[in-house]
Amino acid sequence: MSDKCFIVIAGTMDNLSFHYACFIAMNLSRSLPNFHFKKICKDATEWEAWIRAICKLHGWEHAKPPLIWKQCGISGTKVTYIGDVDKFRGLLLEYYNIRFDLTREELELLKTDLLRVSKLAHEVERKIGRLETEDEYRRVTIVGADRSLCLDLIPQLMTVKELHLSRGIVFSLYDEPENLSKLERITNDIKNVDESLNAITIIQDISNGLRDCDILIFLEDITREECEEHDTWYQRNYDRMKTLSKQINEYASCHIKIVFCSTGATCLCATILRNLVAKLPETSIVVVSAQYGLEVIGDITESLGTDRRDFGCPPVWGFLGISQFVDVCHMVQKCNAYSLRNGDTLEAKESVTSKLLGVEQAELKWFFSFKDNKNLYEDYLRRRVTTQHQANPQKENLRKCRAICDLLKLWYKESVGDEIIALGISSDGSFGIPSGIVFSQPACLKISDDGTRVWVPCDDFPLPDMPVSVFRNLIATAVEITRRLMSADKI
Repeated sequence: MSDKCFIVIAGTMDNLSFHYACFIAMNLSRSLPNFHFKKICKDATEWEAWIRAICKLHGWEHAKPPLIWKQCGISGTKVTYIGDVDKFRGLLLEYYNIRFDLTREELELLKTDLLRVSKLAHEVERKIGRLETEDEYRRVTIVGADRSLCLDLIPQLMTVKELHLSRGIVFSLYDEPENLSKLERITNDIKNVDESLNAITIIQDISNGLRDCDILIFLEDITREECEEHDTWYQRNYDRMKTLSKQINEYASCHIKIVFCSTGATCLCATILRNLVAKLPETSIVVVSAQYGLEVIGDITESLGTDRRDFGCPPVWGFLGISQFVDVCHMVQKCNAYSLRNGDTLEAKESVTSKLLGVEQAELKWFFSFKDNKNLYEDYLRRRVTTQHQANPQKENLRKCRAICDLLKLWYKESVGDEIIALGISSDGSFGIPSGIVFSQPACLKISDDGTRVWVPCDDFPLPDMPVSVFRNLIATAVEITRRLMSADKI
């Protein structure tokens, strides 16, 4: 399995040469038992950014679709550049003595047929998928389930109605064998809290939790040990993700969603996994980051004596677990304002007689747009620095639970809204973050061309309230760490 090689053909749906290359590979895969191929179809609008990122990663020079390369090993890190469709045909002629020649008219007919088949296959898959889930469970697997977080997380996930299929949700819990007794205690505690939570299974082989899994939640602790060198720690994260990627490639379905909310370098782990898992789209892997913002909101509202319900979660930027920044400046605050006859507005706190001047209405504003908030926040930061801040594990668990549940509610709810959340996602070049890096940023849910729901950068959101040089340094750190780890694996 580890020596398996396949051809990757990447292109755009409107490109004739891309369809030609796929046609050739499809026919070869049917007649040659050891010939395998994978197709990557990009929208024409995203091709340029995607091809730049791929070429930068591998040191290639290529511009127009299709791009074809050979990939070996289950981790997919051994790659060999082939080139365009002509180079691909030359390679087949050299190795297999097989020639494929089509006229321009035949190519146009081929493109039309393949487009029709592709659309039909997607429609059939969508209908079959709907029929298959009419009487099923949503299957959730938690890796690193010996964390105390599970005691709160599983009951809360059970309350998320958007996750329920006709027969509810089933959970598979996995951890290392030495943690089995602790995992059994946690499972019993969960069932004692709520007798209805009996759809929980402890698995000793992760493959059993990956087959037919819909959502994989990774909670495993990979924190840096005391006195551990950073490079050693990064390598430990890489080795763990390499093992997990092999298991996902071998056992998981192609529709699985992977959610990181572990303790440690979560964005680094997600970036590594994104690069090593061959069977999943990059949009299937995300990192929960709202818990950092929820912590700041709780501290600020408690310190300032304000109502928590009047605040939205602030944006969280960074390579989580290594460097991150909570942008309080661009936290949304709800306030009451009064519209005046001339169209201007007054904040409620500006004048006690303002009610006499107009109609009261709610408005959303940036936190720092209020004159006093910036000073109040700076006072809060000074107090936090001068007083010892004690972490509260129970509160931290509740924040993580809320962040995970809020994410899944939006991802699975019936209709896609306009919500913006803080989330670690695979970057596409927005905000100056290079493609291919999983980085926490403002994200919104969109429906892709193939009908799947994907989290994408909300690129019209303001940049974080910090010096540009510092923000660029956050990005550069993420890029350099990733580059070193991925390059070392190819040596």
